[in-house]
Amino acid sequence: MGRKSMRDINPPSFPDAFDIMIRNTQQLKLLQHCTEHIRCDLLYNEIIDLLCNHKVGWKGEFVTHVANALWYIDPYLKLLQSRSCHMPSFFKELAIYASDNTDRNTYNLAYYTSHHKKEPISHQKLNLLIESLELSIGQSWVNNSEWNNTIPAIISLIEIM
Repeated sequence: MGRKSMRDINPPSFPDAFDIMIRNTQQLKLLQHCTEHIRCDLLYNEIIDLLCNHKVGWKGEFVTHVANALWYIDPYLKLLQSRSCHMPSFFKELAIYASDNTDRNTYNLAYYTSHHKKEPISHQKLNLLIESLELSIGQSWVNNSEWNNTIPAIISLIEIM
């Protein structure tokens, strides 16, 4: 039973902080629903449900970007349809759009019920929304196989905008 030299002693192994950071950045998230104070919150929550139903996880502001785009074009869907720009079927699964009640199958009811001046659809605003969606789908995490059915719907949404 001789004495061990310092060379024979192995230091305890600890996880590398850099590896932990990399693993955490690659981890996809399933966001919590937000409290529904307004119908925009309802849309946000239904997008989360839709993505969960399709078993996809996401990172960053993806849900917010999709919700903002759908919220903005929602009052203009009939105009877009008249120009042969149809909502992708993926998003027709959202509860309000899937509803048979055609008088209430819009999220942005405030657009119709408010007494404010109705602004025409803005090319500049559409471009900003398109850019945010394009940034989201350009991320490496959307290359995961579970996104194969979802990304074409996002691209179709961009195309109708």
